[in-house]
Amino acid sequence: MGYNISNASYKLSANLGEVTVGNMAAENGDFQLSNGYYLSLDLKTLDIDKYSLNNFIVYPNPVKDIFYVSNSTETYFDVYLSDPIGKILFKARIQNKDPINISNYPKGVYLLKITTGQKKTNTYKIIKL
Repeated sequence: MGYNISNASYKLSANLGEVTVGNMAAENGDFQLSNGYYLSLDLKTLDIDKYSLNNFIVYPNPVKDIFYVSNSTETYFDVYLSDPIGKILFKARIQNKDPINISNYPKGVYLLKITTGQKKTNTYKIIKL
């Protein structure tokens, strides 16, 4: 059992008991609903290693007034401190192990984004006591 619905632009066909779990494009570019069988798709995992930095250390965290960013290979990097909704409160180009003073900010959670000259980026959660 099933049915077809169509108009000048679209056609929808369904069978009783057929589960629709997603959508995909047909080979001719038309939009199709899928029943979960993606035989023709070539799915790959997004490789993020070349965009992320794993060798930065942010300390102390939680922080009361001053924290530091350390890296064994980078001398200079850009830091952006923002509130949880993304408003940038502080940005600077700093040198390895330069102090970052947040004593004037209220207690709470902040996001620290670190970017190198090669455009590799990591974001860290900073807790201000």
